[in-house]
Amino acid sequence: MKLLLPYIFVLIVIFNYILRRGSTKQQKRTDEFWEKERKANLTRKQDISKLDYITISNNLPQLNNDQALALAVSDNKTLLRRFEEIEHLKDKKILNLSSISNTDLKLEYGPANLNLLSEYDDNYTTLVKNLAIIGHELINLGLKDKACIFLEYGIQLNTDIKSNYSDLAILYIEKNEDSKLDELIKKADTLNSINKEIILAQLEELKTNQKIIFNE
Repeated sequence: MKLLLPYIFVLIVIFNYILRRGSTKQQKRTDEFWEKERKANLTRKQDISKLDYITISNNLPQLNNDQALALAVSDNKTLLRRFEEIEHLKDKKILNLSSISNTDLKLEYGPANLNLLSEYDDNYTTLVKNLAIIGHELINLGLKDKACIFLEYGIQLNTDIKSNYSDLAILYIEKNEDSKLDELIKKADTLNSINKEIILAQLEELKTNQKIIFNE
């Protein structure tokens, strides 16, 4: 036991050092955050009229000018509501700010703009969610070409919704469009999102297993 005491003492010293070091680093990060937050709250209101606003494409299939589509979804109230929500968003401002924190938004554009910017970002979230849901449901209805249009538009808008990528990947695999699948994987690799690695893993798995899935 006496032989072990020096080693135990050393381990206690090392453990305490690690704790203190971690605590110091955490305190530094906390201080830096609140200093940044203080500066952000003092930022003057900036002009946000020139930001990269999203205008919803007119090339999306629409119920009012596509009889086949309107007939196919006529009994699906959930899907009809998704189309209506996208139509409603056409009169609203839309921004993809999902990768920017509220503190950074205030620091860049002033706290007076935060509520508006949050609203525009919420509109973006609503848009990409609806695109993914419409695409998925149209696949279930057998309207795969039209589904592809909605899903590809979601990708164009930098969505990070996992089903948008996996549904589109399966469509590409079914049509033997390997080059498009590779481009989709490259696009996913540019995402600044917590979903990035999950999406990439799904796409790589689909690519690896495509012969098994469609050639059984």
